[in-house]
Amino acid sequence: VKPDDREDVMGKNNMRHYKDCYQKYGEEVAVFLWADRLNEGNLKEICVYITDEGVPNTKFRVHVYSKDPVTNKPGKELTDSNVIAHAEKGNEWVKINMSSKRIHVGDGLFISVEWVSGYGNNAQALQSAKHEEVSALNGQVLGLAKNYGVRYMNNRRAFHNYWQFDFDLYLVPMIYATYTYRSK
Repeated sequence: VKPDDREDVMGKNNMRHYKDCYQKYGEEVAVFLWADRLNEGNLKEICVYITDEGVPNTKFRVHVYSKDPVTNKPGKELTDSNVIAHAEKGNEWVKINMSSKRIHVGDGLFISVEWVSGYGNNAQALQSAKHEEVSALNGQVLGLAKNYGVRYMNNRRAFHNYWQFDFDLYLVPMIYATYTYRSK
């Protein structure tokens, strides 16, 4: 970080875990995080809360998308390579350094988590002691918080190329990001 650089947060970094988000391999959930238009800069870090339910150390892929101005859904993917991350034990924030990607923030970005097979992940479905109904789902479990000002959240099912508004906006994924900008 250069001496004149400042840092700001997109989303909320002090939310409380309320519920769990389960998915199948190949599915993706995205949330739009607003940024201060006056502080345009570059994405620095993505933070995702992974619970201890499921298999916390399952690897997942992170995507960054622009917002389509017509549909308000995720638009062009801005990540130029696979960004793979994982938790260790669960009930923790996984921090992914994105500063080398030089992704321009603008007024905000869609950040998504994709449940992926491979990368050493277990192909078996979850066997949850807490929630029997999730036994057909896979991998890590993303934390959900009560809505913290997110307006657009989307879900993409496995093998589909379209996004759908699929969630109750009362609960949203626990994802936030930081970005750096040049002080004026």
